[in-house]
Amino acid sequence: MTENEIIKAGFERLDISAEESGDLPYSYYHLEFGENYPLCLMANEIKGKYKVTFLDYDHFEISEYSDLEKLIKILNRNLKK
Repeated sequence: MTENEIIKAGFERLDISAEESGDLPYSYYHLEFGENYPLCLMANEIKGKYKVTFLDYDHFEISEYSDLEKLIKILNRNLKK
């Protein structure tokens, strides 16, 4: 996926400074669902393409925009408020 597709899907960019990370600065995109116990998707750039994973669970990865669109629709429709 491209950065533009990640932004189009509603992800927000977070920039982490070197001071905050304790090492080098970096950035990533995130998208949260729910209020009390949010479910969070993260998008990171790997070799020029973005991959989406669930926060704290990297055994799941989406690399196609069409799959991401479907997942977001499913989460929005079925996540308890």
